[in-house]
Amino acid sequence: MDINTLRDQIDALDDELMQLLEERFTIVEMIGQIKKREKHGVLDVSREESILNKAKEYSHNQAISMIFKTLLSESKSLQRKL
Repeated sequence: MDINTLRDQIDALDDELMQLLEERFTIVEMIGQIKKREKHGVLDVSREESILNKAKEYSHNQAISMIFKTLLSESKSLQRKL
């Protein structure tokens, strides 16, 4: 396999990831609206711990954990803006 083929595979995966992130952030906003309406705080420590614990199951767990920490931070920021 050559580098261009591998890069094409990465590009396709990146497109999928971006679409999934867009869907995730849309749902995050919906959850944020519910939290706001029901007067819940944005932070849910047990939920975050659960998500980050899942990352430990993967061989690239440190990289995945860092990405998800950023993702969770951005999700909270988005909900705070609502």
